[in-house]
Amino acid sequence: MTYKNKIQYLEAIQRYGSISHAAKHLYISQPYLSRYIQDVENNLGVTLINRDSNPLELTYSAERFLDYLHEIEDIDTRMRDELQTISNLKKGVSV
Repeated sequence: MTYKNKIQYLEAIQRYGSISHAAKHLYISQPYLSRYIQDVENNLGVTLINRDSNPLELTYSAERFLDYLHEIEDIDTRMRDELQTISNLKKGVSV
């Protein structure tokens, strides 16, 4: 799963306040999104969703996780752009 998908999933839950509504707007099943959140929580060892609130809210850990995902996505974009520039420069140089 790409960073973009992870970002979209968490931001949809944040926006719609419900896993069911988020899944509907993401065109994925609610069980899939619930399982995804549980897998990420287990992997990170933190709670991402405050399930006691209505509507659901992201925890501070989830907000920080989103911040890091955005940073990683930005770094990945810059890296790809730079590598493409290097590749294009090499193609323009004949030996």
